[in-house]
Amino acid sequence: MPIILPSATTPWASMYADVVPHVPQCPTFEIEDYLRKAATDFFRASCIWRGRDLTLLTTVASQATYAYALPADARLNLVHVAYDGEDEIDVEEPGSELDYFPGETNTTLTIGVGEDRASFRVTPAPEAAGTVIKGTVSYIPSVDASGILTWVFNDYRHEIAAGAAAMLVIQKDRPWTAPSMYGGLMAAFNDGVTRASHLRGATRRKPIRVRPV
Repeated sequence: MPIILPSATTPWASMYADVVPHVPQCPTFEIEDYLRKAATDFFRASCIWRGRDLTLLTTVASQATYAYALPADARLNLVHVAYDGEDEIDVEEPGSELDYFPGETNTTLTIGVGEDRASFRVTPAPEAAGTVIKGTVSYIPSVDASGILTWVFNDYRHEIAAGAAAMLVIQKDRPWTAPSMYGGLMAAFNDGVTRASHLRGATRRKPIRVRPV
């Protein structure tokens, strides 16, 4: 069975109180904007929001791009590991899609996240149809996410709020401008990222090429 982490959310407004003491007079709409940015950075760097053993796509001959059914309020972050049956396939590094000619096909596939963060890209395009690719992916919040994942809010709300406050205190000529606070706030944010990263553990196992039984 695929493993998908819970996706219930807590509204952004529940985190305002954690930011306000650092940036007095900052309007709530701006606080929410920076909470979204900090949360996105947190999820992107920690890869804590993951789905494992998921069916990512089934190949269609000569088709390179495949839409993906995302969890609510999510965009794709990374493909961490992917399998064609029992064999691990390569995961695309940013920019490596440029190594292939348009229209090129091959039986040796590489998978990556599409530019829209709602699809997967297979390069070169597969020669054959019907290959099921499964794997582990991580997510970041969608642009219009209604809030933050509740289980992340419960454990990391203060660290993410610190990240939002850090970006706000270095704004120029605002009532809450306080560059001297930036270092401490970012240290708290980065500590949360580190702890979250360790919580889920590593997912890449190359150069292993065969899936363990």
